[in-house]
Parts: sequence; C-alpha cells; structure tokens
Amino acid sequence: MGYILVPKNSYIYRILLSIPTEFIVT
Repeated sequence: MGYILVPKNSYIYRILLSIPTEFIVT
C-alpha cells in the first residue's frame, strides 16, 4: 500500500507481508 513511497524498505515490506501471506495460503 505504501511500498511505492518506500522503495528502500520495499523488500522489508514484501518480507513482512510474505510471512502472514504464507500462513493464510497454508
């Protein structure tokens, strides 16, 4: 949602979102 405004922390955002996303998918 705000990853575009924070490209430097975009990878951090994706990791944080990837963790809960995997739990939901699993």
